[in-house]
Amino acid sequence: MNNKVRFGLGFGFVGLLAGTAGAQSFTELLRAGDNVPGASTLVTRIDDVDVNTSGDYLIELDSDGPTTEDAYVIQNNTIIWQEGTSTGFTAPVGYVAGSYVDSMDINDNGDVLLTFPLTLAGSTSSAQWVMVRNGVTVIETGVTPCNAPGLPPGTFYSGLAEVWQNNNGQLLLGANVALGGTGNTSILLRVDVDSLGNIVSETKVAMVGETLPGHPTFIQGFSFSKGRQAINDNGDFIWYVDDDNNPPGSTLVDSYMYINNTVLFNEADPFPVAPGEVFDHFSTAEVDINNSGDWVFSGFDRRTGSDDSWIFKNVGGVNTVLAHEGEPVPASVPGAFFVAGAGFGGIVPMSNNGDVLWYLDWDDTDTTKDTGLLMNERLFMQEGVTLLSGLPVYNVSDGDTEIGMSDDGKLAICEVVLPGSPNFDAVFMVAFDAPVGSAYCDPAVVNSTGNPGVLVALGSDVAADNNLTLQASGIPVGEFGYFLNGTGNGVIMNPGGAAGNLCVSTLIGRYNSISQIFQADANGEGSLLLDLPTTPTAGGPTAITAGQTWYFQCWYRDTPNTTSNFTNGVEITFN
Repeated sequence: MNNKVRFGLGFGFVGLLAGTAGAQSFTELLRAGDNVPGASTLVTRIDDVDVNTSGDYLIELDSDGPTTEDAYVIQNNTIIWQEGTSTGFTAPVGYVAGSYVDSMDINDNGDVLLTFPLTLAGSTSSAQWVMVRNGVTVIETGVTPCNAPGLPPGTFYSGLAEVWQNNNGQLLLGANVALGGTGNTSILLRVDVDSLGNIVSETKVAMVGETLPGHPTFIQGFSFSKGRQAINDNGDFIWYVDDDNNPPGSTLVDSYMYINNTVLFNEADPFPVAPGEVFDHFSTAEVDINNSGDWVFSGFDRRTGSDDSWIFKNVGGVNTVLAHEGEPVPASVPGAFFVAGAGFGGIVPMSNNGDVLWYLDWDDTDTTKDTGLLMNERLFMQEGVTLLSGLPVYNVSDGDTEIGMSDDGKLAICEVVLPGSPNFDAVFMVAFDAPVGSAYCDPAVVNSTGNPGVLVALGSDVAADNNLTLQASGIPVGEFGYFLNGTGNGVIMNPGGAAGNLCVSTLIGRYNSISQIFQADANGEGSLLLDLPTTPTAGGPTAITAGQTWYFQCWYRDTPNTTSNFTNGVEITFN
């Protein structure tokens, strides 16, 4: 084809295709059957994972070692905790670490927070619990006093349920206390610690048996779980509480979601994204809050039937639905399927940019490929389709301890199951390329999938880096396409009978060599890593340099509609 722009169905595509560059990369960290780093035992199971913005990670695992010493936590490639020992902390005299870690977190400063039971040396019987931060014991149940204002003298911590930390030495703690030395009362506290792990202050947020603003009856309990409360770097926290439902209480209005001390929702409040509906209970809802005060909610409205499950986020005060049971799946999920409400599950971590990582199940009758992980509306891992270390994912995990995301949204850590004899656990780091530029002519005209094709640019807008990938998604599976560029953004409606609109102009260049044409994969995607110094234009190859603004678009066939179509455009000013 020459450098003149032609439209219609005469693409001239050939069967030799380029390999595509994805919008994320996967790195295997550990799998069952590997040696435990620094030990002579073999990994048998993965139990928990976490990651920070620097790529430092934690993995809790089980091994084939002696049953009293076979559980470990590794930070990167180093053992920092081992069952049956005092590795990583100073154990009280006569005690060793118990059989598992209950809470595990690493923040952006590299502070490692663990809670776990202690056992008597030479025994398997659990005794008290400890919370350890950077190897220093912050709380030991039965020993450490709880000095939060409003509690009677002689109150000690009697149990540790869950803890969340931010990057500024603040902890949100779900625990139990022995009021005045007796009993076992559930309490939610904010605890501030110094750089050495010493408690600076404790603030009671809520406690069973007390009342709070907006509560007509006494607090009955909480739901302390990794994804059901969160704290951000400003010290703001989102949390759940349940009232006493005995008369005059009511199970229809006894659940509350709070941000700090302000009610966000009562379970009988209007559902923000479903007119005419109200919330259902919050006891199994998953939430997160970022540094901007944006939040995400995964839970239920009160309608009956199979359409009561939702995930939506509130960014800058605007609610956006990510998924609703019974409605079509996001465009990045291949096939004309609908959301299955039973499969949301797990945590819904939210980045400081408002990105949400979440798990989806859809109604494909082929249950070997009907689940996946998404970043916002983009599917990046699909059961039975995505290849990791050369193997198709056998099971995408969705539990609270099986996925995590860095605060900047650039990294995720995922536990998966890979096929084998038998199948086995493995942990992968996922690095997401950063979107650059801004979309225009957006959204594009819908194609035969019922959704528009979507173009994003990923990598760097620094011309000298020469690291920019164009990624098209929402393309009909198996269809051919290629990318266009221009230094203008003029619009031509339906050129040559195309269904969509051409949104680039001025010396339009086409990435249509044999190595640049793509065929949309099973995810409806195609991509190309650009070579900025040899950018094609109608006047011949040229170099993109700092200070220039360029426009990009994808043109693709849409055979079911016997036509062609275009994605949105992306405008990039290079630095």
